[in-house]
Amino acid sequence: MKKIFTPVMLLLSSMAASAQVPVFTNIDIDAGSNSSYGNVLGEANGKIFVSAVTAANGYELYVTDGTTAGTQMLKDIKAGAGNGLTIFGYTVYNGKLYFTADDGTNGVELWFSDGTAAGTQMLKDINPGAASAFNQSNFLTVSAGKLFFMADNGTNGYELWMSDGTTAGTVFLKDIEPGAGGSAPREFTELNGKTLFNARTTANGSELWITDGTSAGTQIVLDIYAGGPDGGLPQRLTKFNNKVYFIAQSNADGFEIWYTDGTTAGTSQLKDVNPSGDGIVNGELKVAGNKLYFPGVDGVNGQELWVSDGTFAGTKMVTDATPGSGSTVIRYLAESHGKLYYRALLSATGSEPWVSDGTSAGTFMLKDLLTGTGNGTSFPVFTQYKKYTYFIGQQTSGDLQLWQTDGTTANTKVVAPIIAPNANPLSATSLLRLVAKDSSLYFSANYDGTGTELWKMTDTTSYPNSVAATLNNTADTRIYPSPAHHNFTIKTTTVFKAGSVTLTDATGRVVKTEKLYNNEQVISLQDIAPGMYMADVWLDDKQSVQKLIIE
Repeated sequence: MKKIFTPVMLLLSSMAASAQVPVFTNIDIDAGSNSSYGNVLGEANGKIFVSAVTAANGYELYVTDGTTAGTQMLKDIKAGAGNGLTIFGYTVYNGKLYFTADDGTNGVELWFSDGTAAGTQMLKDINPGAASAFNQSNFLTVSAGKLFFMADNGTNGYELWMSDGTTAGTVFLKDIEPGAGGSAPREFTELNGKTLFNARTTANGSELWITDGTSAGTQIVLDIYAGGPDGGLPQRLTKFNNKVYFIAQSNADGFEIWYTDGTTAGTSQLKDVNPSGDGIVNGELKVAGNKLYFPGVDGVNGQELWVSDGTFAGTKMVTDATPGSGSTVIRYLAESHGKLYYRALLSATGSEPWVSDGTSAGTFMLKDLLTGTGNGTSFPVFTQYKKYTYFIGQQTSGDLQLWQTDGTTANTKVVAPIIAPNANPLSATSLLRLVAKDSSLYFSANYDGTGTELWKMTDTTSYPNSVAATLNNTADTRIYPSPAHHNFTIKTTTVFKAGSVTLTDATGRVVKTEKLYNNEQVISLQDIAPGMYMADVWLDDKQSVQKLIIE
């Protein structure tokens, strides 16, 4: 196998050596030294939506084509310097951006935009008059083909709502907790055409619920903590292996990892990680490389990284990074290139970036950025972009920079524009957003004295399809139909842990990247123009490049 790959690997090494450095572009929304703190919210209908603040207009919604000249405010939702955007929740649905905003008359309500001024409107005044239907705990989630959220209509409190994107189709689904108290439903997660969520009632506390999109079909799945005033408190609902895994407490145990198939009989605790207390404290769940990761506490080793294949026997500690009863505080779990990236806090090193492939040998600190006990990372936003994973870190205290890594210590380094004279160009909470439209990574930074503005970084390195196609082409990978219209299917018999597909147009521009989890997966072509594309499929270290025609 190695002999077959050697000539190709040499060619790729030669190409990598001559690869271009990333191109950085400043999108200066608020001219001069003022800061707009621009962040990408999403892309739909061929538009890139951005939130930004200016002295003249306050916090409002913009669209951009990736240049300063091509960036404009869509609508001054709240006239003057008042903040129109609230961004308690936002998501892309059916080719539009849905978000929360306050126009100064109707309170915080649900809005939508198709990327034009005329098409930026309030969807529905859910709580009539100046009162608000949303608060900072509201999120908008697309599930089972609908938009789910909680809202307060002024009578029923925060309850379950659903929308098909139209005013008439935005409806109050069910009064789960009768009266003005509200059940505060959240964490909407799709499973087999239905939507799981948690909701609180006086009778049961916070428990797991499910809906099929009708009032009659909205019901409690299981009273996990029967009789308790708080209930099971299910949280971190995460889809994995055709089930939803979550953290909850029961009458018998503290907070542990649970799973459900959406039925009462099919809802159960996966494992009692800590028989003497909480097995998960301030926990997260994240799927990476067909494994489920979480920070577990077994009562002996303190908090450490755990992994699960979805079975009792396959749920175990990955490594004891802090030997003995000491804890490794683990936060901000993210998936990239089939591996888990996260921040780990150890007493000896402070908070630093780590990576894991689910084995002890493959779990290690990427780099001690801020040597000693200082924190090299605070709120890292690990984001996959082409070959690398990007995050925010500091090598000197007070100097947050954009970092890239290929998962090795040797290739974990700062990337910045050549002009970058400013110390601490990024903030700890900058968002890193991958935009398929122009295949760039967007974030807010202050590199050149124009204030903290929206920037984009474009990796211009490309590998010719003729070269890529010679790389262990997996003949069993099928892409159909071609020509395709609304979607296409990728089907393979290859057993893989991490997969992805990237569509590239005739100019070499990446128009879509999506992770693959199943041997037969449907890929949406929404917002992708007709034409000829190359579909680059990776299944672990195997690659297949095929032509796809979209009509």
